[in-house]
Amino acid sequence: MSVLDQEQLTTFQKQQLKWLKQQVSNLKSLRHTRDAPPDLERRLFEAREELDDYVEKLEEYYGDDT
Repeated sequence: MSVLDQEQLTTFQKQQLKWLKQQVSNLKSLRHTRDAPPDLERRLFEAREELDDYVEKLEEYYGDDT
């Protein structure tokens, strides 16, 4: 299953994936602002890791070997 091919995902899985991607995007957009929290890089790293882990688990569950 390609993550872009989300037809197999449940509604919850799609929403979770969307939310995780949004978290990464929101943190990335804070990078060059005055509102950036001091621990932004750590939080961005954690958000990316969480997204990567979730995608990996979905791929394992749906049997994608890529």
